[in-house]
Amino acid sequence: MLNTLPVVAAARQPRSLVQIATSYADTPQPLSGVVSWSISNNSYFEADTFRVVLAASALPSTNNTAWFMSQDEIYVQISASESPANPDAPAADSLTTLIYGRVDTVDFDPVRTEVHLSGRDLSAAFIDNKLATEYTSQVASGIVSELASARNIPAQISATSTRIGTGFQGVFGHATVNQSEWDLICYLARIEGFVAFVSPTQGLYFGPDPRDTSNPYVIRWQAPTSSQAFPIANVSELDFSRSMTVAKGITVVVSSAQQARKTPVVEYYPSAPRAIQPGKASPFGDVQAYYFNTTPNSSPVQCKTLAQTKYNEIISHTMKMSARLPADGVLSISTPIQVQGTGTVCDQIYFPREITREFSKDEGYMMHAQAQNTDQALEDATVTP
Repeated sequence: MLNTLPVVAAARQPRSLVQIATSYADTPQPLSGVVSWSISNNSYFEADTFRVVLAASALPSTNNTAWFMSQDEIYVQISASESPANPDAPAADSLTTLIYGRVDTVDFDPVRTEVHLSGRDLSAAFIDNKLATEYTSQVASGIVSELASARNIPAQISATSTRIGTGFQGVFGHATVNQSEWDLICYLARIEGFVAFVSPTQGLYFGPDPRDTSNPYVIRWQAPTSSQAFPIANVSELDFSRSMTVAKGITVVVSSAQQARKTPVVEYYPSAPRAIQPGKASPFGDVQAYYFNTTPNSSPVQCKTLAQTKYNEIISHTMKMSARLPADGVLSISTPIQVQGTGTVCDQIYFPREITREFSKDEGYMMHAQAQNTDQALEDATVTP
């Protein structure tokens, strides 16, 4: 298990470091006057975001309010640790780098004498740049490498072999203007069955989903008993929800118009969705159907594959979990969460979709995790064609 600390652990001494630079090529330097900060690590294909609150009166003269309000470009790096080796003087390399990105907005509040910095990680460099290039007869990994190199962003890219214009049906072979670079990267990742995100330490990641369900982050819950009037847990808040509409069963229908014949290709997934048992019919209907249209002249196999993909996307939202707990550097978007001890269907694996870490003098170092997954009973009832 990733978090091996018991429910009751030794006292923590969290420390953090906020550093800034005025150029991507510059080495970030420590910044004083930090009141608090928050970081939201979002699911794959989305930018991570940050917000830093500074006390204007505590800023150094070289980086005062006037300086912040006049800059054209500012980069922020935030690092933290729940228990650094030397909490009185923690070394920068003893802290975990949580985000590195560009400031989008600087806000000045003269009443509260605060300066607020908000921005996104380096995926913003791809999001904010529109494509003006046609990509034909190139493999996906080569295109992504070219885009990362143009932005001078390090990249960890898995090699691919399918060329644009063949397996990709030429969708991005010509329609690249008005698309962002990030749109193209995400499109290519989904076509290859990959994921795409930007890491503060490794740069752009384009490759297979790195999640490992064999080594999850564990949330333990012990309910009150007759001899113990209060619950014990390694979280301060814990909440679950279950979608009843999806839980009773769904089917996905994908249609593709065909030029060579009048009738479209129509495929279903699953081919035998879970049925309502006799005497259990509902006035709200039986199995919920979701309908999608796809690219004209798609083959039955392509339609079936898309139907299965859409099905898995929909049922992945059936079970949701939210938890607030002391922050650490272990939990990430790529780390599954295992819930134990509730004695309900909530005891299962969840996949994080947002992790927000907050550091302040008032509340210390905390994080809020939101995660989701399918209902195991629904997954077991699916009949694969």
